[in-house]
Amino acid sequence: MAWTIEAARKRAGLADSDTSQDADLTLAMALAVAQVENYCDRKILLMPNVEETFFRVTSNSIQLERYPVVFVSSLLVNESDWITQPFEVNKKIGLIMHSGGFGWPFDGATVVVTYNGGYDPEALPPDLELVLWSVFDGLYNDGAGAGGDSGGIGGIASIQVPDVGTVRFDNGASSGISGNAAVGDLLGPFAPLLQAYVRYSA
Repeated sequence: MAWTIEAARKRAGLADSDTSQDADLTLAMALAVAQVENYCDRKILLMPNVEETFFRVTSNSIQLERYPVVFVSSLLVNESDWITQPFEVNKKIGLIMHSGGFGWPFDGATVVVTYNGGYDPEALPPDLELVLWSVFDGLYNDGAGAGGDSGGIGGIASIQVPDVGTVRFDNGASSGISGNAAVGDLLGPFAPLLQAYVRYSA
């Protein structure tokens, strides 16, 4: 099952053509991803043209936030084009290394990387997909997905979701996102499955 809105409808027991709950399904998916990314201290889903800037780089490697890396399209070191210079990319862990092994050519350099990175939502590793859908289930099906009351998630009035923005919960309205448990609690049983995805640390 791919990590898509179509798959979410199916998991929620809705017809493929039923878009009435798409807003709630999309929110539950975004919150599930945010929880996993927060735990792993990295980004996980594929995104094109990601730009990251690193200041005062003195080591011979830098680690990108979103990986696995698909490809690096631009590498600027102190505003100089380095895309044709000797560097290596460990795509699996998002590590860019200066091939010379003596640090970047300028002490304290500013490095700007533009790249495509992350897992394809339609081809996620099975264990990662299992965790995402399990957290999604806990968020969407905990009462209000079947018409229950909404009081936010675990009493939370709002939450900052990466790449989405601030999500505010209307405590007086009905919603497909309920949750009698705090969002973070939903990860507990699945934390061991996420150890392989925690941000690489040299």
